[in-house]
Amino acid sequence: MIFVFKFLMFKTKAKEKSIVMKVFSNQNSLLHEKFPKLLEKKDLVHRIKSNYSYRKKPVISCNIRKKNKNYEIVANFQSIAPHSIFFQKQVRKRFFQNLFSTISNKFPRVVLFFDFNGKRKRKNLWITTMPNEPLFFLRIENIKISTSLNFFGNHIKWAKPILLFDIEFDTRPHLKIIKKILQQFFCLKTKNKNILPYTDHVISLCFYNRKIWFRNFQINFSKNKKSSTYRAVDQLIETGPRMTLLPVRGWSDFTQNQLIYDSTIF
Repeated sequence: MIFVFKFLMFKTKAKEKSIVMKVFSNQNSLLHEKFPKLLEKKDLVHRIKSNYSYRKKPVISCNIRKKNKNYEIVANFQSIAPHSIFFQKQVRKRFFQNLFSTISNKFPRVVLFFDFNGKRKRKNLWITTMPNEPLFFLRIENIKISTSLNFFGNHIKWAKPILLFDIEFDTRPHLKIIKKILQQFFCLKTKNKNILPYTDHVISLCFYNRKIWFRNFQINFSKNKKSSTYRAVDQLIETGPRMTLLPVRGWSDFTQNQLIYDSTIF
């Protein structure tokens, strides 16, 4: 008799929980119709503040979904930087404002935002280190994805990359800031358990004809015949992606109040 009574009590509680969940789901759908901006901000802030490790990781975001054909460009950057966080289908100005509320001066964060304009067929990139560092607007040109030209190179996902910068990144002032942002983005923290203790690929950035030429290569080591050890670098095999970045404008911060750099081309 006692067992039957407990079973009935459990059944009634389960029904009450299902009714409450239905009510909450209906309320969320109504809120999403009336106040979509408010819910987007809550989800983003809760996702970052809930995990302490998210505070130090760089961010990759875009204004398209995964079904879009241009998403492969963003996916290639995610494969080069697996330690980053990804947010899809975001509005740039609103996303920067929501992200600024979660960042403190102790933990600055590098942000790469891919902006794809469907009407003009332009691909843009916004880079900054929030909260107080400059913001740069770059135009993506001549991009080739790792699957488009059948690049033969390959590298392990969590291996550490070697960054190679041209000499002009130390002479020109706007390139110095871009170099600092990209160094912070591609550097892998040693405390992460997934990081492997060796390097097998090189990321080269050269400045020529007012453009930054981005290349990614696999390091192929020559094997010693007598022993099974690897000695010298035999050759570099390109893995992709391949692109050119044209710096258009730069501002003092993400609010775009003060203009720092303006190219004469545009």
